[in-house]
Amino acid sequence: MIDITTFSITDWQLFLTGNGYSSVETAAILTALHPNKVTSTVLETLLTLMQAQATGLAETTNTPMQASVRARLMDCCGTGGSGRANFNTSTTVAFVLAAGGIPILKFGNRAASSPSGSFDFLEGLGLPLAQLSAYSTASVEATGLGFLFAPDVYPALKPLAVLRKTFGKPTVFNFLGPLLNPFQPPYRLLGCSNAKLLPLLAQQLALQTTCTQALVLRSNTGLDEALPTENATGIWLKQGNNLQPWAWQPPTTPTTESDTTPLDFSVSHNVAWFRQLIGVDAITDLPPTILPTVTLNAGLGFWVANKVNSVQAGIQLASNLLAEGTVRQQYQSVVVFYRELLA
Repeated sequence: MIDITTFSITDWQLFLTGNGYSSVETAAILTALHPNKVTSTVLETLLTLMQAQATGLAETTNTPMQASVRARLMDCCGTGGSGRANFNTSTTVAFVLAAGGIPILKFGNRAASSPSGSFDFLEGLGLPLAQLSAYSTASVEATGLGFLFAPDVYPALKPLAVLRKTFGKPTVFNFLGPLLNPFQPPYRLLGCSNAKLLPLLAQQLALQTTCTQALVLRSNTGLDEALPTENATGIWLKQGNNLQPWAWQPPTTPTTESDTTPLDFSVSHNVAWFRQLIGVDAITDLPPTILPTVTLNAGLGFWVANKVNSVQAGIQLASNLLAEGTVRQQYQSVVVFYRELLA
């Protein structure tokens, strides 16, 4: 019988690097790390030890970031874990926020349970996955937007990823990813699908001395993002202040029933819808929910980053950037950056 409450730092280090435990013991540990079972103490220990494993950082980022850019840096991401396939909202929002002048360094990975993770999506957009981490800071400096691929930054944790995939059930590791951005950006928009873990993740963000302002949220139906048609709740935190409850309520109630036809949120479909949304391709089959969801979450991001004074102003800014083609230009600037890099 494994009792993780008795684990020492050494025990956890061995486990995180895939050493010292049989397959039966590993399964028992992962079972104990179910999102609804884990304690704040265990979560903090795991996060601290995992952050210390960012040994690939020096090798993957070869351009220093200006202090003025670093001070305004933002990450926008979700934990996943809702069990529902969805559009790559947070990655799309990263392009919108960058188009609005917010420097973004997005940390992420391939999908753990959904059809299209953030880096599956970026690969589908034609960006070179093997080079994204290595030139992430250079891309932020040149275009305002860069990407860090988790396996590049945390190579020592690859055995853990294999164990989790073999286990095949949710664990707390599904929810720690957004907190592992090694740059610890001052501004964070973080979606968390699990109601129990949401305050714990907010507490961990508050412990980061670099965190200037952040919002951790979930929709009432459990998505790791805000939706324009339902309430959302979360926690707002500002450096030096206590954590504060936050709530979002749609300004108007939909007058018609939404289309409940299941959508295929595969990488290919999400890429096609992204290209239609930003104006690269003509709109042919863009689901009507995608635009308002993207502008809402981008609006929240602009608000968190102090670009606007209200969420509604942020939504309007995001809408304007999309309508005027500025987001399309942002996307194209990133594509050109990597195309010239590899020429």
